[in-house]
Amino acid sequence: MSTAAAEGDPLGTEPLLAAAVGIALGGERIGALGIAVGALVPAGTTRGRRAAS
Repeated sequence: MSTAAAEGDPLGTEPLLAAAVGIALGGERIGALGIAVGALVPAGTTRGRRAAS
C-alpha cells in the first residue's frame, strides 16, 4: 500500500495540494503545461489503483 493510501489520501493528490499551497502562500504561477500535468495526477493514480486491484 502506498503512503498516500495508508494516510487517507485516496486519490494520491499530495502533489496537487503542494502546488495549491505554493500558489496560495508563495505566489507561484502555474502555466498551461502545469495545469495539464496536474490533471494527469489523479488520472494516473486512479489507473494505478485499478491495475493493482
